[in-house]
Amino acid sequence: MTFSPPVPASTDALRRTYIETLQDLHRTEQALLDALCAWCSAATESTRALFARRLEHTRAQAIRLGGLLHRLDAPLDAGACAAVHAELQAARDAVRGCPRGARRDTLLLNTAERLKLHQLRQYEAACRYALILNDEEAFGVLMLALADERTSEYIVQYLSDGDWPGDPAH
Repeated sequence: MTFSPPVPASTDALRRTYIETLQDLHRTEQALLDALCAWCSAATESTRALFARRLEHTRAQAIRLGGLLHRLDAPLDAGACAAVHAELQAARDAVRGCPRGARRDTLLLNTAERLKLHQLRQYEAACRYALILNDEEAFGVLMLALADERTSEYIVQYLSDGDWPGDPAH
């Protein structure tokens, strides 16, 4: 038995996967925009401020991704991926009937954290594809976006641990 190295995927196949990853990221950011608008009104004042900042950040990410897709002549698909949709629906169900306060904020922050982890994996994959396809402009944009996502992940994680101003435990 002889060893045969794996046959590399064609550039066209990689480009299609890259575009699909960017489209999925854009759909995720759009779904998160809708959710954050609702979360801003559902959260307490201290958490509302965090979600408002996250909303502006997410809006900027969606615009950047839209620009990359436009540059690649790729359509902006509508709708969210099944995992994101399920996560957002679970959050809506959990919050329904839960009075405004620390418990509701924690539910929303935990959902935001899980979505951030999903997005981090998507951004990492998109960066790898951009690097492989030698798309330097997109790689730079995606690396900045990835750094922003990682920063926001730490903020959300810190706050979801219950260490935010106004937490009744402090």
